[in-house]
This record gives sequence, structure tokens and C-alpha cells, in this order.
Amino acid sequence: MNSFLITSTGRTGTRFLSDMMNYSKLWNVQHQPDNRDSVKEDKVKEIEEFYNKDIPEYQQERFNQDFYGEVNGALRYNFLNIKAGKKGIICRTPEDVILSFANGKDVRSCLPGLIAKVKDVNLCHNAFHRILTEHPEIVLINFKQMTFSRQYLFNVLVHFGVDDVHVLNSRFKYKVNSNERWKYKTYDDLPKEVIQLVNSMNWEDYKQLNKVV
Repeated sequence: MNSFLITSTGRTGTRFLSDMMNYSKLWNVQHQPDNRDSVKEDKVKEIEEFYNKDIPEYQQERFNQDFYGEVNGALRYNFLNIKAGKKGIICRTPEDVILSFANGKDVRSCLPGLIAKVKDVNLCHNAFHRILTEHPEIVLINFKQMTFSRQYLFNVLVHFGVDDVHVLNSRFKYKVNSNERWKYKTYDDLPKEVIQLVNSMNWEDYKQLNKVV
């Protein structure tokens, strides 16, 4: 099966990666196509639910195509049960993910919405760690390396078979999540309720997990 699925929590450069992959003349790489039946984050409460999701047939059919890939955070809860040739998870420092979400249009003016997002990021972060530990064939993609190292990004593309793309400076100059217009410039600027919640949670350590290099 010559296909792949890459997922994440969001705010992790999924658009950046899919755009880069789509310079390929061979691959069709989609960024979050129609996911009307994907699991909603407010429906997922426990890590175990990541392992027991039925997926609609039309979602699987997409990955039965050759030279088809998706970089799709909306499928993070369906991730394990979709069959694809290769899989990966983009991982970014939780504080940076939360800071980026806090400055997004959907939650930046709503403290309850941001708190709910923090809880979801924590759930996904720990679930991803377990998935990567239990399934060594699924690779971890380091967000920072992917967005700052041309060689690392090229290696990611090659790993997933997208080996006909040149990572040129002109294509790589786009920076993910520019903070020029952010309300919260740094993590320490976030509402104290958010920081207290983050500090009260367990966050798995990814340092020992394998990365695409």
C-alpha cells in the first residue's frame, strides 16, 4: 500500500508539510480533506478511546490509492485504525502548541475554550507517546527540526516516499506560526489559570523516542 497518514494535535506545521509535499509530481497529498465523520475532540475523554474507533469506509478508501497521502490532524483519534503504508506523528513542545492555540482566532478571546484545548492537547500528547512507544513502525516527526532544518525536512519527505521534491530556500522561507500579531507573545504571558492547569498535568517525555532523521 503506497500511501501515508501523518497526524498531530494541530498547530504543528501540518499545512507547511503538506504544501511542501505537494511540490511532488507523483504524489497527491491532502491537508485535512473532508472529515465530516472524524471524531470530535469533545467526544474523546480517555486515551483508550484512541484505540477503539471505527472509521467510515470512505475514509479508508482514500488510503487504498497509490501515491496518496494526508497530513491530517483531524484524524488524530482515528489514526490507529486507518490502514496506510506509512504513518507519522508531528510532535511539538506542548507549551508552544498551547501558546499558538491561545493566539488562534477560535480560542484567544475565550478562556474556557482555551482550557478545553489544553486538556485535549494533554490527552493527545500522552496518547501519541503511547502510540509511538507501542508501534515503532510509526515515526515521530520533530516540529522544530522540520521547520528549521532543510536536511531534516528532506529526510522526512524521503521517508514517506516523496523523494522528487527539492527543499529549496524559496520554498523553505515560510515560517510557521509567526507571532508578530500575537496577543500572547510568550508562554509566560498566558492567563495564570492556563499555566496552572498545564503545570498540574502529566506530560510524557519524548526524548527517548525515535525521530525521523
